[in-house]
Amino acid sequence: MSEVASASEDILKLLQPYIDHYGLLDDSTITIGNLRNAIHPVFQRSNFDTSKDTYDTLKPALRLASQFLQNDALLEWWVQAGLGQEVSDPTTGQVYLNPPPKADDPKDNLRTTMMALAEMRYHVRFSFDPLTDVFGHTTIDRTRPSRPKKNKIFNADFKAATQIGLSDLFEWWASLYYTSDSTTECQRLRFNFFFAVNIVHELAHAFGVMRRGGGNAEPCHSRIDMLSSTGAEMGWSWEVWTFGGQIAPHDDFAAPTAMLVTAIPLPREVAARGDRKICPVPMWWIGQWFQTSTWQGIEQHGRKALPRPPRDLPIQLDDHAEWQLVKAKKRKRDSDVEVTQSISRPLKRRLWRSNTWAPETSLSPLLTY
Repeated sequence: MSEVASASEDILKLLQPYIDHYGLLDDSTITIGNLRNAIHPVFQRSNFDTSKDTYDTLKPALRLASQFLQNDALLEWWVQAGLGQEVSDPTTGQVYLNPPPKADDPKDNLRTTMMALAEMRYHVRFSFDPLTDVFGHTTIDRTRPSRPKKNKIFNADFKAATQIGLSDLFEWWASLYYTSDSTTECQRLRFNFFFAVNIVHELAHAFGVMRRGGGNAEPCHSRIDMLSSTGAEMGWSWEVWTFGGQIAPHDDFAAPTAMLVTAIPLPREVAARGDRKICPVPMWWIGQWFQTSTWQGIEQHGRKALPRPPRDLPIQLDDHAEWQLVKAKKRKRDSDVEVTQSISRPLKRRLWRSNTWAPETSLSPLLTY
């Protein structure tokens, strides 16, 4: 049995008494999603190497992914990714982005970024690939003809495009199980949410490639990222900025409908010791992303209205390689439930996605998660 599988089983054992109580897998109060927004141009049908039926099945997920790219409050992250100024830390030499200079018109940077994201539809394609250990990767494709860049973010001298490969598990589950009578609404929601997060995560890398004009190393999105376990990883940075942590399945082998957790960013020196901290996310939190009322609130109140996942069941991996459920906090309307449990098991690999680097070829992995 692999160490990752063992770790997943350990986490499940710790959470087993709370799965129903906290609605981590099923919740009868969940409301079916009602998003009807337009799908962003970058996710247009012609950019996907899959069947029309599969693409149609993915539309609820693509509508959510589109919200992440079309809402002004969430575009703040993309503005810095596209227009931020590179700075080199004098101590470590690590490159990170500072906020861009303020434009005369506060909306100028926003409009420029929106135009660049819309233009990405000409510079990226999506496929479903037999990936191992990861759910997506971004590559440089030098076999496709380059189109002129019409915005000031993308490198005009870059004569290539990008290819985003997503795990074929998504295509397989969408085509075989999504509409099955035995599939629950909560499973569909977890699938849609996890797919939406993954495709935008990868788009963050492709966007950076078009800005930098090739496969040179990514900078940290901000100084905060540089000082944390997020580091120079644009996909993780977007997830942490949006959700407060990296979204991952508790068990890679049960994806794409496994229970989801957030991997909470830690100070860089703490993460270097091998410490990890995750929290499972309940279905009510996932479900609200698919409600128009949630996005209306974000539209009205900005980033402060972003739903942050609750941290009622924090689980940490300390330097003794011991998974520990630190404390189970009470749910609203429920009685107190407090417990401290632990299971010791060596873990040499990270439970959640890691990034790797490979030399560039005509179609080569740029960053893989």
